[in-house]
Amino acid sequence: MNIEEIIAAETMHQFIVELINSFDRKEIEYMAKIDYDFSNIKIDVPPHIVGLLIKYKDYVIKNLTIEKMLELAKKYEPEMYEWIKNKYYIHKWINRRIFTPLRQWLLNGAKL
Repeated sequence: MNIEEIIAAETMHQFIVELINSFDRKEIEYMAKIDYDFSNIKIDVPPHIVGLLIKYKDYVIKNLTIEKMLELAKKYEPEMYEWIKNKYYIHKWINRRIFTPLRQWLLNGAKL
């Protein structure tokens, strides 16, 4: 990995952590079970993280996957990894309700 990929991966990881930490884990499990669309909820992801997601959008679009999320969590957040690793309904919800819209936003010329 070159330095840009490392920064992009770190940014992606930080985004995921900020997002998950915005909620109580029981809330996440509940939202995933009912497939809740929370697109109208304001989530406080720091602007510099959003700016870096935009800057490294090519990497993020290609690598924003559940597999990559689990790989990063296992490396940097072992406790979070243990909580989420076998909860496939959460994986599906994160992919559908978070990763897919984020990729689409980045593909459509994301702006702050």
